[in-house]
Amino acid sequence: MTSTLTTETIVEMTQEIWSALLSDEGHLLPGGMGDGELSATVTITGAWNGTTCLSCSETAARHAARVMFDMTDEELTADEVRDAIGELINVVGGNIKGILPGPTELGLPVVHEGPFEGPGQLELGYRVTFTWLDEPVVVTVWTGP
Repeated sequence: MTSTLTTETIVEMTQEIWSALLSDEGHLLPGGMGDGELSATVTITGAWNGTTCLSCSETAARHAARVMFDMTDEELTADEVRDAIGELINVVGGNIKGILPGPTELGLPVVHEGPFEGPGQLELGYRVTFTWLDEPVVVTVWTGP
């Protein structure tokens, strides 16, 4: 791990992203219940290699999509919910990439059903749990060879 990436920086940047993208003012709180039904990942490759994952409940993902796309719950499709969690991990991963040693490249987001299980060659570096509107949100950072 790098000295600039810490649990505290992950908490701060994730809360800032929630504020900017979801107009969230203090509802994303550190500490939480664990993984959710959806997860999204982005890879970071180059001078530093790894995968960043965002996992949350279906309820949290639907709420994020409602806010991001200014839609009602009835208007949302599964694609919009997947797009919302994909966009959130893209921004979280991009912020993490920005503080890692470079040069590095950010891959495209991939949305998964269920919690993400890090591939065998990756090692869990950070696992930061949150509670957002009484729902679980988890950011994990996996490091690789």
